[in-house]
Parts: sequence; structure tokens; C-alpha cells
Amino acid sequence: MRGERIDRGDPPPVLVIGNPGDRRTRLFEKAVWDAWGRPARLLPWSDVLADPVRLAEAVDETTIVRIDSPGDDFLVWRKLVAMGAQDRRTEVSTSIAEDEAQALSPELGRVRFLRQWYLGWCRALESIATTLAAHPPRSVMNPPDAIRLCFDKDAVHEVLRTHGLPRPERLAGIASFDQLRDTMRNARWSQVFVKPCHASTASGVIALRCSDRGTIAITSLEQVSRPTEWHFYNSFKVRRYDREADVARAVDFILGEGAVVERWIPKLTVGDSAVDVRVVVIDGHPLHTVARASRRPITNLHLRSRRLAGDDIRRRIGDSAWEAGLHSAAAASRACGCGYSGIDLLFDPTGRHAILEVNAFGDLLPGLLHRGRDTYTSEIEMLGRVA
Repeated sequence: MRGERIDRGDPPPVLVIGNPGDRRTRLFEKAVWDAWGRPARLLPWSDVLADPVRLAEAVDETTIVRIDSPGDDFLVWRKLVAMGAQDRRTEVSTSIAEDEAQALSPELGRVRFLRQWYLGWCRALESIATTLAAHPPRSVMNPPDAIRLCFDKDAVHEVLRTHGLPRPERLAGIASFDQLRDTMRNARWSQVFVKPCHASTASGVIALRCSDRGTIAITSLEQVSRPTEWHFYNSFKVRRYDREADVARAVDFILGEGAVVERWIPKLTVGDSAVDVRVVVIDGHPLHTVARASRRPITNLHLRSRRLAGDDIRRRIGDSAWEAGLHSAAAASRACGCGYSGIDLLFDPTGRHAILEVNAFGDLLPGLLHRGRDTYTSEIEMLGRVA
């Protein structure tokens, strides 16, 4: 996102690859209009996937390019799953042929084909990267390679490790619930998080406790029995499963789609709620912060967690611990090559911190201001607008 400063009297064209009506895209478009008095051009994901030439025709050396989330558009999701069929791999428990993928029908909230979707997503991002290399724009706010990396939690773990950044310990090579339970017992771990490598918004995340008293899984994953198989759905309701068969079924499903298993680090608490912090890092600067508080171990805001001011957490842990956490958040964003990102930052009760997530599309936090600017206005500022 670095470059020469932009004069309001001669603003550059802005191209957004996104979905019409997507809230994230609308808010960014508004920030562009408010800053430069000209609309951003939207190139729908459906057009980009149908014909890469459309991107080549829409960009030149003056253009700023923003790649937004493919979001919840079912036709885009189905196309990406179909594209991923070309790279299907044996480690995936569920996969589908290209023609079968193209015939899929929508099922609201259903979690399926996570790995195959990711393989198609990688193909789409590689195509965009190739086009932009052949037709270089003025700048790309988040490069395709950085977005691809952020959608692979296992790869992000490795980047954080190589850069010496604090992160939860993890268990590698886990293929089943039985193996996970045995490995936890041998490691003397009683609590872990099982996270799909290629999902977002806490979809499929399982907070797992195993002890001599039994097994408990806390997750937004809903299990529904069908005549020939079980289906899994992402829900706004966080559920507690304590029957071992239910726990094993959910864990085996997520592991089969590719997952990371992280040691469950106790979070700082405020009252009766566990708290972590979302930090929006823009051009290497940690700017917007919001704490997410919940009585449950999963704190994502869309699951009705409460917002707390980042300064409230800063006062509890002290300036030194807070600044150390922000420094790691900024370093994590840079290490992943992001122009902007949302970093999920955990502080434990002693003030020590760890990086939980690096989210390429983690700037959707309406109303969260830093020095009077929301995340999208700050992104425009960091592109070089004269204040």
C-alpha cells in the first residue's frame, strides 16, 4: 500500500473485486467516495471467475485494486468448489467432481467441502495474481498471495513460528478424534481448540475438553442426521455436546477437512467473561482495537459477544504488555504480507500474549473509530490521501 501521496484533486481509479451488496464492500466504497469524491468500480467475483480477461480490461497503471471477500454468494462458492476439483487431494475426507459441484444446491449455513473450496480459492487468487503481474496496477491493497496464506491456518502458524512470534502450541498430524484424545492425554493437555484450516467467522471451530470426567465440545457447529449421513451447519447458537459420539462425529468431520489443533490458553477475564482483542493493522500500523467478551470460549462478535474498548484491556494489563501485544500484531500482519488485516490477539491473566488468527478480511468493524476514522477511512488515509 506504499506509494506517492495522492492529491484529492486528481484521485486514482479504485477497482474492487467483490460482491454487489456485500456490507464490507459498501463501506469501503463509501470511504472512497467521501475521500475522493468519485465512485469505486466494482468488478463482481462472478465476472472474475467467469473470464479473467475482464480484470485485465479493468486495470491499468493508475488503478488501486482491492480484493474483497467472496462472501456468502452461493454461486461464487459453488464455482470455487468446482475449480477446486482439479486439485482434489487424498487427505480430504470429502470431495466432489467438477460436474457434481456445478450441480450443487444451496443449503443455508451448511459446512461442506472446506478443503476443496480452498483449492479453488487458490486457483482464483493465482489467476488474479497472474493478470495483475501482466497488467501492473498502481497498488494492490492486499496481495493475492497474502490472502491465500491467511486462509490456511496451518501455513500461518508456520510463518509465525519462523518469525519468532508468540502463538499457541499445536499438535500436528492429528487425523481422528481417538488419536487426538490419546495425544492430549500423553501431552497432559486437557483443553484444545480444533480449528478448520480454511474457514472463517468461527465456522467449525470446536473448543474441546477431555478429562477422566468426560468429554465436552463447545461449538457453533450444528449436527443434523439425514437418512444416509450427517450434515453440519454453521449456526449463531453456540452448542455444548457432551455425548462422546456427538463430540467424536464433529471433531472427525473438521479434522477430515483439514484443521489445526491448538492448546487452549486461558484468556484474560473481565467479570465472568473471557476476552480477546481484534487489532486492525493497516500498512504495518496497529490502529483500531476492540475487545470481544463472552461467557463462552468462542468470542467472535457475530456470535453475540460483547464489545469492550481496547483501552479497558490496556488498563487491566498495563501499557508495557499492551504495547508488546500490538507490536506482535503488526509484525504478524507484515510477516503474512498483508496491506491490512485483522489480528486476533489473546492476553492471558498475567498479560502475556499470543497471536490466534491473521484475517485478510478482518476490517469489517462498523463504528469502530481510531482518531475519528473508521477502518475503511483509515485504509484510504494509508493509501496516501492528503488530509
